[in-house]
Amino acid sequence: MCGIVGVLTSEKYKGSVTRRKVFTQSLYTDALRGFDSTGLLLTGDTAGENTLHYKRALPAADFLSTRRAGKLLSDMEDFSFVIGHNRYATKGGITDETAHPFEFEKVIGVHNGTLKSTHGMSGHSDHTVDSEVLYHAFSKDGHEVVIPDLDGAFALAWYDKVTKNFHLIRNEDRPLFIAEVKGENTIYLASEKEMLIWILTRNGVSVDIIKDIGVGKLLTFNKDNVKGYEESPIELKKPKVPLFIHGNHYSGRDYSGESTRKFPSLLEESGFIVGESVDFKFERFRPYPKSTESRGTVVGSMQGFPNIEIVVYNQASEHFEGEVGNECQGTVISAHKQGNKVIIVLDKEVLFYSETAPVILAGPNGKEVTLEKWNRLTRKGCCYCTGNIEEKDDKLTGWTMDQQPICKSCIESEYAQQTIQ
Repeated sequence: MCGIVGVLTSEKYKGSVTRRKVFTQSLYTDALRGFDSTGLLLTGDTAGENTLHYKRALPAADFLSTRRAGKLLSDMEDFSFVIGHNRYATKGGITDETAHPFEFEKVIGVHNGTLKSTHGMSGHSDHTVDSEVLYHAFSKDGHEVVIPDLDGAFALAWYDKVTKNFHLIRNEDRPLFIAEVKGENTIYLASEKEMLIWILTRNGVSVDIIKDIGVGKLLTFNKDNVKGYEESPIELKKPKVPLFIHGNHYSGRDYSGESTRKFPSLLEESGFIVGESVDFKFERFRPYPKSTESRGTVVGSMQGFPNIEIVVYNQASEHFEGEVGNECQGTVISAHKQGNKVIIVLDKEVLFYSETAPVILAGPNGKEVTLEKWNRLTRKGCCYCTGNIEEKDDKLTGWTMDQQPICKSCIESEYAQQTIQ
């Protein structure tokens, strides 16, 4: 589960102070939908040429305290479309690069949801995050081609650099609401209606209407008149595998017919979908006591999900010898509760694993560090300008005596030279 917030306006200075307050408070509060990363997108300036974005693997409170975020938000009145995203990671690691928005030649956008599969989409082999593949495909093939074939949960907000229009769409698995401001050509948007109402009320904003954008309705906004947006239907792919409950076990089955009752799903509550591909780390092999073929259950874990255990039944032990700690991938088929843990069951037929060597980077005191430690040390950015510090610049990064990073731009300053190791 992720969250999207935003403000779309055709005003310049009228109401700009209130818009900044509402947007900042929305992004801060929306962190309840995702603490892993936060991102900001500003576009639709007067010339229609300038698109800015900033994203970090930080929760919203830390993100909003960075100098870069503060500077962008202080210039909000120069842009018609301002969007924020709070990420709850499901696919891909938790890094600045995997935060939203994702930008390509023709589009830039954010995604709330998880796609079951991106195979066959343009760029599917180039990216680890499903949302990044989605916008790669939008840029190359066009959203009109991609959206009808999307398989999984989505609410999307993106800017088309060619048409200069902003778009929203969702399917039945993810919410998205808009609020039209009374007496002002401004629209606010958010994933949660109650949160949006609360923040607008506490800031004294009166609205004409707050509404769900609707399933399969493409909303298109032009910066000259955002309230005059257009709605056009897009036929979405119908889910093939609904989620059903049987006793205390939740699973996916291919039922058909209107008479079968659909129940709330433990998978959905845990942020997963039947048919979704997930990455996990192989922890141990649990052999079956009476198996004559050395078969058993693979047990794994997922980064960022301490209360979730991955299992794959009926596996051959020989396939996993010496593989403890390696990354694997499999497809979700069901889930059940075991004490305080949620057990996610994967399809045994699609499981595969690969051996990955650890990434080693240059760290403080001239020592090498793992990628995980590097991300931890540089999480808050440069200790002088709070700007991003990228992995590719590890050998150009300086460090203070207390192991605070200094970016390659600031490292040449006189003050930095006095504090550097």
